[in-house]
Amino acid sequence: MLLRDLETWQTFWAQSHRHRLGDRPPLPAINFEETMVVVLSAGFRPTGGYRLEIQHIASAATTWEIHYAEVAPGTNCLVSQRPSTPTVLLTVPNQAVQILPVGTTVVTDCELMNK
Repeated sequence: MLLRDLETWQTFWAQSHRHRLGDRPPLPAINFEETMVVVLSAGFRPTGGYRLEIQHIASAATTWEIHYAEVAPGTNCLVSQRPSTPTVLLTVPNQAVQILPVGTTVVTDCELMNK
């Protein structure tokens, strides 16, 4: 998802914090004349233990490839039993480019971590 204006940013921020208990964090200030926000999300996951990691961004004149890994918990990992939505927000210069997410999945082997 690419956010290029204040109205869309406000809507996204409100929706992404709609289930938060307590006060919603304040909307970060973004100058959309100079900056745009790239949103990468893995979507709904049934438990905690998932995360997204940006590996690198390959840029060409009209296209940016955002290479990322979704890190998922292995079968021996202890995770919260609460659903999660791993998401990364990137602020980048506002340019007329197409954003292409290029993702891989990496499963964490917690058995090795427990030895």
